[in-house]
Amino acid sequence: MSLKCIIIDKELAAIELLTSFIESFPRLNLLETFDNVIAGSEYLHDHDIDLLFIELSMPSSEAISLVKSLPEKMMVSSQ
Repeated sequence: MSLKCIIIDKELAAIELLTSFIESFPRLNLLETFDNVIAGSEYLHDHDIDLLFIELSMPSSEAISLVKSLPEKMMVSSQ
């Protein structure tokens, strides 16, 4: 069983680092990456995701609001 995950982070370098990390674990399946919360949030509403990697210190409070709105079954890793 693999875990479907996405990354939301404003820094391209952080996305690249996390992508490399995720790719080293065969049980993690990275579906998409996003550099803004709105696009990531829209994707989450239309797709079933198991794990979210997100930067909570994005420029506005959108990241924290998004995490608060997620279903309990979704795992979240913040940076």
